[in-house]
Amino acid sequence: EGGREGGTGYFTVNLLVAAVGEGEVVPDSGRKKHDLLQQVMRNVSKEQQTVVRLQGTAPPRPLKLRVFVHNSIEAKAVIDYVATHPDQAPCPFVVLARQVCMAVSYRKHSLDPSCAAVADRLRKQAKTRAVKLIREVIGGRGHGVSVESLRGYHGASAPALALAGLLAAHAAPLSALGSHSPFIAFPARSKSSHTPSPLLHPAAPAPADPPALALTEQARVKEEEGGRGQEGWGSSSSVADAELFSSFVARCQQQTHRDHLLLRPAPPAQAHQAEDDAEAAAEHAAEEGAPRAEEEAGEVQAESASDASAMEVEGA
Repeated sequence: EGGREGGTGYFTVNLLVAAVGEGEVVPDSGRKKHDLLQQVMRNVSKEQQTVVRLQGTAPPRPLKLRVFVHNSIEAKAVIDYVATHPDQAPCPFVVLARQVCMAVSYRKHSLDPSCAAVADRLRKQAKTRAVKLIREVIGGRGHGVSVESLRGYHGASAPALALAGLLAAHAAPLSALGSHSPFIAFPARSKSSHTPSPLLHPAAPAPADPPALALTEQARVKEEEGGRGQEGWGSSSSVADAELFSSFVARCQQQTHRDHLLLRPAPPAQAHQAEDDAEAAAEHAAEEGAPRAEEEAGEVQAESASDASAMEVEGA
């Protein structure tokens, strides 16, 4: 694959183009091959689902195409099935072009097909261009392809025979390839030549900002947004109201804290200590009160004795 002519290179690829018909795969070729053919029918990519408008038909018809590299496993499986079931109608696969030779031109200083990613990209562009070409040819005149034949009711190879001449008209030999085989050439879709291709010169990933720097930047943005918001208010009274509200909230929090301290019950240890102190004070008061009571009783007895003596003297 590939060719060089001055600053231009060519990426060549041969493609098989088939449509998915309305028939079912006959399970007579082994389990593994049968599963592969079932996948070919089901796994139709978005790029290969198109709509064609045949001459003499009013509404456009949906068409599911399968485009494979000619020497791929899927292409060989489809060709073998069509060869072994030529009379099946409707058939599951309808061959539209057995071999479409595509040549994708590119600038050799911007793309390198030896890179697998670049080759896949050019191969995908060739498949997309083949789908577009098939759609244009079917929509033209003079081929005799009908809706029934595209659905597989006229055999698997009838559309390919009808479209072969029209597809060949779009191909031409390329002297740069040193071959007389005709190719359908088209330029690759790529960026401007002034900008290096990312597939040839991948750009280094941008370093991530440190966490601290990122937080600082977020704080700066929030501060700027806050400043713009205050500018929108446009008066110093708003700032004074904000300060007054903050002071009020602080006083409420302090008052709530003091009330909590006053209403909070004493811990169990402090309550037991208060009871012990009260009992000790009562005992101490009782101990001091007993001698005092004895002294007062003695004084009363002495006074009573002196009064009795005085009454006896007066009687004598």
